[in-house]
Amino acid sequence: MWPRRRRPPDALRTCPLCRGRFPCPVCWEPSDEQHWLIVMRCGDCGSRYEITITNERAKRLDRELDLDQRAIRRVLDTLDRERMAAEIEDFVTALDRDLIDPADFAPR
Repeated sequence: MWPRRRRPPDALRTCPLCRGRFPCPVCWEPSDEQHWLIVMRCGDCGSRYEITITNERAKRLDRELDLDQRAIRRVLDTLDRERMAAEIEDFVTALDRDLIDPADFAPR
């Protein structure tokens, strides 16, 4: 696997207050035919700020956010599978030790 090359800091993807790397768009709206006004919220410090970007940068941001969302989804899916595997293991152990009987599944 090739090492990941670090991109230079992007003003749009860096909080101007805390320099955190997790700002996220909260609201997008066209500013004019060539620009977008975006309200950003920092995931680290919670600050909100507005930024105006070009249509081209907005398209790139949209793609970047899609990639971020896919990465988060992959990690979430992995964590969810690990949690379910642990629950299954606990359930099987409880069955093996006769800690579960039909009354555990009766309506209350």
